Amino acid sequence: YIGKDIQFIKTEIGDLRKKGNYFTGSTLFYLLYLLIIVLFGAVIILLRHHIKKASDIRLRKMNKAQKVAKKRLSQAKHYQKNQEHDKFFEEILQALWGYLSDKLSLPISDLNKDLAHEQLTNHGIDDECLNDLFRLIDEAEFARYAPSAERSSTYDILQKAMNGISSIEQK
Repeated sequence: YIGKDIQFIKTEIGDLRKKGNYFTGSTLFYLLYLLIIVLFGAVIILLRHHIKKASDIRLRKMNKAQKVAKKRLSQAKHYQKNQEHDKFFEEILQALWGYLSDKLSLPISDLNKDLAHEQLTNHGIDDECLNDLFRLIDEAEFARYAPSAERSSTYDILQKAMNGISSIEQK
């Protein structure tokens, strides 16, 4: 019965080599592992940068100033089509002053022509562009608050406002 009923305990170790190729020990495995760690770190850095950028309200306002102004100007165009002159001029003024406020990071209550002129000059905007912009603001204020006075064409004022914002944005 010896050797037939119970297997005999082997005293030799035998051949302990790997049989076949395994992915977990290969260099490709370690390279992919390292790549995943690097990508994870990059994602964390990008998310932190995005969160920091999104939390800077001043920077967001500066970047969205033109978009908000164009939205207001399109609303002014709607008032122009409906012959609502008071609302048209009010929207033009809000678009221009709001744009300057957002671009210069100043509250509208503190903003005036002298301060805006000084700040825009410091940012490298030429005097001709600024004079055109402030002349447009004067014209819109005069048309809004003195309705019996002779008015410029609302189409011209709308075009001047669009051009003024675009020229400041380019410079």
